[in-house]
Amino acid sequence: ATTNAAVRDNAVDGSIKIVTITNRGVGLGTANTTYTAVPISGDGSGAECTITIDGDSKVDTINISSQGSG
Repeated sequence: ATTNAAVRDNAVDGSIKIVTITNRGVGLGTANTTYTAVPISGDGSGAECTITIDGDSKVDTINISSQGSG
């Protein structure tokens, strides 16, 4: 499915190594907040990331905290 295309394209050896932000969104979460242990959906399991929301309530950074497998 095309909805998983970005996940599939960034998976290396069955785990997520990088996340590419293609749309920072608007009005997401709470401004100036970091969300930890955010699950990444896809065909595998166990992948999580940390997402930082900036002062404009847009995604600022995403860092892989657990690469998962599968």
